[in-house]
Amino acid sequence: MIYFIEAQLELNKLREQMLINTREVINVLNKRKELSQSIGKLKSILGIDVRDYQREREVLNNLEFDDVTSRAIVNLLFELSIQSQRPLISSIKWKELRVLGKEFNILTGSSDFVLIMAGLIASKPGGVVYTLNPLPNMLELGLILGGSHIINSEAESSAIRIYYNKKILHDNAFIFDDPKGSYFGVPADSLKFFGKMDVAII
Repeated sequence: MIYFIEAQLELNKLREQMLINTREVINVLNKRKELSQSIGKLKSILGIDVRDYQREREVLNNLEFDDVTSRAIVNLLFELSIQSQRPLISSIKWKELRVLGKEFNILTGSSDFVLIMAGLIASKPGGVVYTLNPLPNMLELGLILGGSHIINSEAESSAIRIYYNKKILHDNAFIFDDPKGSYFGVPADSLKFFGKMDVAII
C-alpha cells in the first residue's frame, strides 16, 4: 500500500513537470510562428520562394541530432513554418464542380495524396477531430501533421462534418477513397471555415 501511494505521488509530480514543460514548448512554438510569419512577408517582398532548401540545409548543418526522432521534429518544424508563411488552402489548385445543386471545390489524385491533403486541410491546429470509426492511416497522418487530436467520440454540433466513403451524397464535405482515384470535396461556401473549426469524420 505504501509503495502504491509513493508511486502515485511520484506520478503526480512528473505530470506536473510535464505540464510545465508543455507550457514552455507552446510559448516557444508561438514565438517561432510569429517569426515565420514575419519571414514570409519579407520573402514575398523580395520574391523569394517559401520553400528554401538552401536555408534548410544551413539550419540542419548547425544542429546536432541524438536520434531520428529529433530530425523528424525538425522536419515538422520546417513544414509548420512553411504553412505559416503560405496557407495551405490558398495554395491548392482546386477543381470546381456542382454537386446536388451546390458548388464544391474538388481535390483529386491518388488515394495517399488525397487522404493526406484532406487531413491537412481539415485540421485545426490545436483542434479536435471526432470519429467513431477507424480512419485510414494516411488520413490520420494528415490530421496529426496538421495539429489536430483525434478522439473516439460523438461530434459536437459545431464541428464541420466530413463524410467518408458514404454511398449517399451529402451537401457537406466528403471523401471518396478509391485505389483508382480519390476525391475530396468541400462546399465552396464552407472552405473558409476549414482550419478554424473542429471536425467530425462520419
